[in-house]
Amino acid sequence: MSPRTHGAVQLLQYLAPLGDTSTPSPSSTQQTLSRLTLSWSAYIFSLALALLELMYPRLTRLDADDIIANARRNTRLHDLGAAEASFRANLSKFAAHCGANSTALSRFVHRTSAIAFAENRLRVVAYTAAHPEAASLSLRPLVICGLPRTGTTLLQSCLALDEATCRVRGLRQFEVTTPAPLAPTAAADVRLRQRVARFAMRFGDAFVYPEQRVVTGIRWDSLAEDYPLLHLSLLLPLHIATATLCEEDAGGLYDWCTAGGDARAAYAMYAEALRVLVHSLPAPVAAESGAPPRVLLKCPEHTWALDALFDVFPDAQVVWTHREPAATIASYSTQAAALTRFLRGRVEPRRVGPAVQRCFADGVRRGIAARAGREGQVLDVGYEALRRDPAAEVRRVKAWAGLPHDGASEARLSAFLGGGARGAAPAPAGKHKYSAEFFGVDDADVASDFAEYRRRFGRFLTTSSGQ
Repeated sequence: MSPRTHGAVQLLQYLAPLGDTSTPSPSSTQQTLSRLTLSWSAYIFSLALALLELMYPRLTRLDADDIIANARRNTRLHDLGAAEASFRANLSKFAAHCGANSTALSRFVHRTSAIAFAENRLRVVAYTAAHPEAASLSLRPLVICGLPRTGTTLLQSCLALDEATCRVRGLRQFEVTTPAPLAPTAAADVRLRQRVARFAMRFGDAFVYPEQRVVTGIRWDSLAEDYPLLHLSLLLPLHIATATLCEEDAGGLYDWCTAGGDARAAYAMYAEALRVLVHSLPAPVAAESGAPPRVLLKCPEHTWALDALFDVFPDAQVVWTHREPAATIASYSTQAAALTRFLRGRVEPRRVGPAVQRCFADGVRRGIAARAGREGQVLDVGYEALRRDPAAEVRRVKAWAGLPHDGASEARLSAFLGGGARGAAPAPAGKHKYSAEFFGVDDADVASDFAEYRRRFGRFLTTSSGQ
């Protein structure tokens, strides 16, 4: 059966029951993952795409050569950089994985996304060629990593308050979505980048991940994770990695998704894209010291590839946030399940938790190994301490990172934490509720997989009912 025929047949099965789909008790179960199959809007749109696909197969075609040809035609650029062979190989794996046993909606989104990734890569390489000084730009990044759902967003938002004095510079969603300029003038470029990101977020909220508004509250103009810069090498967010594990990791795709293959080539392109992004933005006013602002980064995916991150930024300082693994697994499973549902049309929640657990256990093992010999460049922060007294933890991080903290800084921080300046942080639209049992997370298995992690970082860990 061809992929497009499979997609059309699969659409007719979306409303079929999936095992035990009875509604569990609101007090004890996952409430934000409200459907185990696609929403009605996504279902109807995917059905329309499946019908159109029968007449226009190219609409959802996932083929590396075709994707690159489209990107080159759209941008009128040709050079994909020195690691083009690695990019092509990753793109072929991406196309094969996302095209197999997937919905028409998923194939359409992944095709358009892959074209956008290739276009961004072409623009970044072209910008570097036209502005060679960008390649030597000093960024001195302050990087927040750790497993997802460990307080990274709160910490990022608090540290970004120092943008007011140009001591740090956070990145916005519309900036990382398109890291190279789209228009010749600064004003037009910002408007176009914002429009692209706004459309992408609205489309995602409507058809891909409606729960995002409850789980993260991310907006097109909010502070962003920088993983879109890894897309330029087709290294993808953790939801794709966990989706491969839900399918028993066919073809070693998990290793590829988490930078286990050609991580150094991927991070070389990541660093180039980051420098292009910072160089192309309006020049900031220097801080009181006269130094340019430090780039503030936040991305859980870096935990899996800290060695590659340190290779491209030897002077980076890394803040690693920690939380009881069982809580992070259950919390993140909502996101992994929703996006697995989008990819395949339906999801079995009890397979998601063990997949996330395996993924996270591998991540902390890699991160612990990578920080060996660099302990002076890594600071550990506990989720519970951050929740209990965020101001104290922020002051501790800033003192360690060499960022000044004066009376004005304290006033901004107090106002933010008191609810007076919520613009820098996403505001979720509802309460994110979840349970380990709903996603098949077993306490004994977690204890076995994270024994060394708990031994080493036990003083930073705690349990929590939700985030």
